[in-house]
Amino acid sequence: MMALPYTLLALGLGLNVVRSSVRTVETAGKSVWWRDPVEILTLALLALTTGALWPMNTWDFPTYSALMVAALCCREYARRGRVDLAGLWAVAWRTALIVIAGRLFFLPFHQNYASAYFGAELWKGSRTPLWAYLLIHGFFLFVLTSYLITEFFKGHGHNALVRSLRLNLRSWRRHVRMQRLFDNLAHPSSAFHMLIDSGQLALVLVLVIVVMNHVIGLTLALVFLTALLLFSERPDPLRQFLLCMVGLGLVFTALVEVVVLKGDISRMNTVFKFYLQVWVLWAVASAAALPKLATWLKSASRQKRISFPELKEGSTWTPELAREIENLRRSPVNGWSRRWWWGFGILLAACFLYPLTAAPVRVRDRFETSTSTTIDGTAYMQTSVYLDDNRPVTLSWDQQAFKWLGQNVHGIPTILEANTPLYRWGSRVSIYTGLPTVIGWDWHQKQQRSILPGQTIEHRIEDVRTIYNSTDLEQTKKLLNLYEVKYIYVGQLERLYYDPNGLTKFDQPNDLWSLVYQNEQVKIYQVH
Repeated sequence: MMALPYTLLALGLGLNVVRSSVRTVETAGKSVWWRDPVEILTLALLALTTGALWPMNTWDFPTYSALMVAALCCREYARRGRVDLAGLWAVAWRTALIVIAGRLFFLPFHQNYASAYFGAELWKGSRTPLWAYLLIHGFFLFVLTSYLITEFFKGHGHNALVRSLRLNLRSWRRHVRMQRLFDNLAHPSSAFHMLIDSGQLALVLVLVIVVMNHVIGLTLALVFLTALLLFSERPDPLRQFLLCMVGLGLVFTALVEVVVLKGDISRMNTVFKFYLQVWVLWAVASAAALPKLATWLKSASRQKRISFPELKEGSTWTPELAREIENLRRSPVNGWSRRWWWGFGILLAACFLYPLTAAPVRVRDRFETSTSTTIDGTAYMQTSVYLDDNRPVTLSWDQQAFKWLGQNVHGIPTILEANTPLYRWGSRVSIYTGLPTVIGWDWHQKQQRSILPGQTIEHRIEDVRTIYNSTDLEQTKKLLNLYEVKYIYVGQLERLYYDPNGLTKFDQPNDLWSLVYQNEQVKIYQVH
């Protein structure tokens, strides 16, 4: 959620690169890019934006770095009209500059960050069924597939392979005759014939994969079509950047079917992290493709209407004229246009079913006695009781204690609180106050600190248990000093998980700590 605005900013910056031409200052016949403030600002913003994605949500970094490279490639190809070494070098050094500067902008993070979960392996579990894939991505795929097919048959400036395949598909009933005529008129080289045959062979292989695995086959077929359209004979940077967004999303949805990141829980994070990126890419791409589709559909219908006979002054309505108009109205082009818009409308309405039906369910997914309508995230505690293995915890007492901590504790002192099994009320003090605690959620800590030995987390959990349970004041003091604990929190949850004999030591007179806050169920002690 934090990274989403930055991913949209990265897309906007990429679009800005594509739409602009490089402004240069000519000196002695050479291009001096560093004197162009727009180019410098663009590269700096790209470095800052993509660099920020690594610490915020590392999964987004390679995606939007790849889109950044795609934007630079589209721009250079549009400027030069061809692929040459100078253009490749212009993309390469700018990419290196952006990546290096992005890392330097956040160098303190990279110097103190390490992860053992880095790498990928083949996924050997179950695959996504086609119905589930279409349920998630069907609306965007309907728009984008329609765009790709229409671009293939109606678009201009495509490469020779696309034009030849398009001609073969349009004349498939007269394929042999058309091929003979094409050879006599164009005299294509043997390399061209090999390219055509390779393209047709690739298409057959994709169809075979579709039969073997519907999701992978469907995505590969669309990737194949996208790649054909991407390498245009004439530069069209906006269209090519749009195709890069579509193709990257397709690659990701196929990739998660065969590859999983190491350390994942099954392939849960791999799928939803990349699917979130695909939603962003395809949502923006669909919005950009839809006006183009609408123009094509409208243009096709208009071409049919042009042939409508005009009634001159004094003309009469005849049955022949009526039949001709009715035939034009029922023409395949007009019919397909209407069917497409009907399909679009039905799928769009189906998408709106989720917020209409899910939002009320999520609103009701709360404590039964919580009825407040406020943006105060702690308001539910006033009337709610949490059950920990059917053991009640009245949340209002914790809410009062959290409020006191927020008003009276300054800085970021460490606070000691209960550690519970996953997805329970544990770590609630640090969550609601922002104060650091000795140990957070078990599995999350192991994931986020995976570079450390696994026993490190277990030692901390055991030390928290010892502080609360032990009756040895010296041992308790030693552990409190080890973790620099400044406040000890004892509430209902601590009483559920720890030994009452150990908890009573906090009320015994000593110089180690003193009671600074108390309500009916919560006590907070300050460590001296």
